Amino acid sequence: MQVIISGRHFEVASDMKAQIENDVRAVFEGKPLKVTSVRVVLELEKTRYKVEFIASLKHHDIEATAESYDLGESLDAAMNKFETQVARYLDKKQDHHRGVQINDFLEEEEVAEVE
Repeated sequence: MQVIISGRHFEVASDMKAQIENDVRAVFEGKPLKVTSVRVVLELEKTRYKVEFIASLKHHDIEATAESYDLGESLDAAMNKFETQVARYLDKKQDHHRGVQINDFLEEEEVAEVE
């Protein structure tokens, strides 16, 4: 998985990049997802910070954004949204009906009629 961290209109410190990369890797650790890349864009617009996470998965993209006047708040809010969306995507992809077949619900007589 490739993690790309960039800043618009300001320079992102190397320790902040390392912390963000660790947090992103922790979100996907132990999850059966094929993640190709994660882009994190930190943007400064006058006095507001905007943080955007974009994860490219196989056949799907997950995006989360947050804005506030504090960079830390924006990062935390966007990371929480990102974690929630990853969990929801995993829940959707999980087969909740594994092993259940239509014949399990039919009576023996109804099965004979269907066949």
